[in-house]
Amino acid sequence: MLSRITRQGAAVSALAVAAALLTAAVVPAPAPRGPIAPAAARDTTAVKTATLQVQNNSFSDRVISVTMGGMRERLGTAPAVTTTHFTIPASYVTNGTGVRFVADEFAGFDREVSPRVYLFPGDTVEMVIEGR
Repeated sequence: MLSRITRQGAAVSALAVAAALLTAAVVPAPAPRGPIAPAAARDTTAVKTATLQVQNNSFSDRVISVTMGGMRERLGTAPAVTTTHFTIPASYVTNGTGVRFVADEFAGFDREVSPRVYLFPGDTVEMVIEGR
């Protein structure tokens, strides 16, 4: 049984965004001091991804997937009675479309599906699977 799914995030409030935009409008940006790497060479994936922490309290391994619309991607296996961390691909971390997490019992028929969660870059989502 899926007992809870919570989100701890890097999402900021509208007031903080407005203050940052106001500050950015008042203070001119400094000129770059060196050559800038081409967009293909920059590593920006860390900024666009989120993390899923699965605490599997059951006595069976679970295959963890993320779904959005008609897409489904396998994140990996959460071994029994452990806590595992998965990186959610950037294509599932959007600011408007919710995702669901699916925990299928390995070599079994049990399936747990989370409620819809809205992810933002840098978020950490915790999923707890209770044992039976």
